[in-house]
Amino acid sequence: AEAGLALLKQNEGEETQGDADAAGVFKAGADAKITALKEEADALAGKDNKKARTEKGKEAAALSSTDEYIDATRVLKGLPPKHGHFVMGGGAAAPAPEQAEASSATPAPAADAKGD
Repeated sequence: AEAGLALLKQNEGEETQGDADAAGVFKAGADAKITALKEEADALAGKDNKKARTEKGKEAAALSSTDEYIDATRVLKGLPPKHGHFVMGGGAAAPAPEQAEASSATPAPAADAKGD
């Protein structure tokens, strides 16, 4: 856990760059789906279609509240992604495998000690 905190503190000063091209493509597709769902919901008029209308509205809201959609909008605004989507490759990805090796190596001796 301490190594993970040290890694977080090390990466705090670094600015993560978002992939604006990929975020734009994703957001455009998601926005098209959202507008299509809203148009379908608007076309369903009357008391009989209320359930279908609310279902379409919920689907549209679910699409716009996904982690990928939130990150895409943040990257397009020039902000760092909150959930790690649409990050350009760089130095932040390199320490992660080292951290995985260190964490997998630590429990192995503890398991041997318990077995004796």
